[in-house]
Amino acid sequence: SLLVTMGFATTYAITHFMGKTLLAIPTMVQVHGLLNVLGFCVAGLLGLYRSRPAPT
Repeated sequence: SLLVTMGFATTYAITHFMGKTLLAIPTMVQVHGLLNVLGFCVAGLLGLYRSRPAPT
Protein backbone atom coordinates (compact mmCIF):
# COMPACT_ATOMS: atom_id res chain seq x y z
CA SER A 1 0.00 0.00 0.00
CA LEU A 2 2.75 2.42 0.92
CA LEU A 3 4.68 1.91 -2.31
CA VAL A 4 1.58 2.35 -4.47
CA THR A 5 0.32 5.48 -2.72
CA MET A 6 3.78 7.06 -2.67
CA GLY A 7 4.07 6.22 -6.36
CA PHE A 8 0.88 8.17 -7.00
CA ALA A 9 2.14 11.08 -4.87
CA THR A 10 5.51 11.11 -6.65
CA THR A 11 3.87 10.97 -10.07
CA TYR A 12 1.58 13.85 -9.14
CA ALA A 13 4.47 15.94 -7.78
CA ILE A 14 6.76 15.38 -10.76
CA THR A 15 4.11 16.04 -13.39
CA HIS A 16 2.89 19.11 -11.48
CA PHE A 17 6.48 20.41 -11.34
CA MET A 18 6.83 19.85 -15.10
CA GLY A 19 3.63 21.80 -15.73
CA LYS A 20 1.62 18.81 -16.89
CA THR A 21 -1.49 17.20 -15.46
CA LEU A 22 -1.38 13.43 -15.43
CA LEU A 23 -3.36 13.12 -12.20
CA ALA A 24 -5.79 15.85 -11.23
CA ILE A 25 -5.84 16.68 -7.53
CA PRO A 26 -9.42 15.39 -6.96
CA THR A 27 -8.42 12.05 -8.50
CA MET A 28 -5.21 12.03 -6.50
CA VAL A 29 -7.07 12.66 -3.24
CA GLN A 30 -9.60 9.91 -3.94
CA VAL A 31 -7.09 7.26 -5.03
CA HIS A 32 -4.45 8.12 -2.43
CA GLY A 33 -7.01 8.27 0.38
CA LEU A 34 -8.80 5.07 -0.57
CA LEU A 35 -5.59 3.08 -0.89
CA ASN A 36 -4.33 4.40 2.45
CA VAL A 37 -7.60 3.45 4.13
CA LEU A 38 -7.52 -0.04 2.67
CA GLY A 39 -3.81 -0.57 3.14
CA PHE A 40 -3.29 0.84 6.62
CA CYS A 41 -6.56 1.15 8.52
CA VAL A 42 -8.17 -2.12 7.46
CA ALA A 43 -4.90 -4.03 7.84
CA GLY A 44 -4.34 -2.46 11.27
CA LEU A 45 -7.85 -3.29 12.42
CA LEU A 46 -7.50 -6.88 11.23
CA GLY A 47 -4.20 -7.19 13.09
CA LEU A 48 -5.76 -5.74 16.23
CA TYR A 49 -8.70 -8.12 15.95
CA ARG A 50 -6.42 -11.13 15.52
CA SER A 51 -4.19 -10.15 18.45
CA ARG A 52 -7.00 -10.10 21.01
CA PRO A 53 -7.00 -13.06 23.38
CA ALA A 54 -9.78 -15.60 23.01
CA PRO A 55 -12.70 -15.13 25.41
CA THR A 56 -12.69 -17.47 28.39
